Amino acid sequence: RGCAAAILLSLRNSHANWCWRENYAKMQMTIKGGVNVRKLLLIFILTFCLLLPGMAMAEDQQVALPAIPAVVLLPEGVYNPVLTPDNLKDNGPFILSRGGTVEEWEAEFKTKGILMKAYDDKNQRLLVVTGLQDEDGQRFGDIDLQTADTRAAYRAIYSKGGAYEALGYRVDSAEWKNFKQVGRFLMLKYSYRQGGEVIHRGFARRTVKNGLSIMVDMQVFGRTLKAGDNTALNKVFDTLVFTGNVGEGVAMPVFLNESSTAPKETNKASFTMSGMT
Repeated sequence: RGCAAAILLSLRNSHANWCWRENYAKMQMTIKGGVNVRKLLLIFILTFCLLLPGMAMAEDQQVALPAIPAVVLLPEGVYNPVLTPDNLKDNGPFILSRGGTVEEWEAEFKTKGILMKAYDDKNQRLLVVTGLQDEDGQRFGDIDLQTADTRAAYRAIYSKGGAYEALGYRVDSAEWKNFKQVGRFLMLKYSYRQGGEVIHRGFARRTVKNGLSIMVDMQVFGRTLKAGDNTALNKVFDTLVFTGNVGEGVAMPVFLNESSTAPKETNKASFTMSGMT
């Protein structure tokens, strides 16, 4: 009997140990499962945070520039107000606060080809986009269709010591860059003076497309330029998209890049001139 009892007790202990081990394993699985859930929750939160910048981009303000025609995107919450030729009357109080009238600003927008003025007063910046039929448009036509020598002549106008300085601009640098989406633009760093006093400084992008001079100009007031100003310009400029034939409707002259020109004086019955239109 004693032997049988010992065997029975041993069996019961073995069963108890087996049950305890099974429950412990289940408990471990529950804990491990809980850890996995926390990991998944952490991954979800991190993914959501990474998506936030993309979600913010969806709220950027699109501004149409039909005179070019083109569109740009302005980062949400940065520029206010954003003036265009079509909404000047709606911003009459703001224009009056800047010492002007709607009629005066309408005339200025038309004369200077201003298509957008976007104000970032917090950072003392004004972003101006212009598209104007001017002498450059008549002379150079389309920069992307010109020879290297002709592009160099255009760059010389806006370089240090060039004709642009006669208008009050002192250019620190002027370099070409060929952008994949919009072609060649001259990248400028400058200061603008009147009566010897600096009115503003700026970074700008300038070109000629199909008879139209186009400029995207980040003007900075009351301080020196910072790298962040150029970054702010690039953030908008990189969104520039031409939405049709640039300069569509502009009366275009015929351009001739001469390789052999006509003589100033001749006593011959004929002469030859050649070039590319």
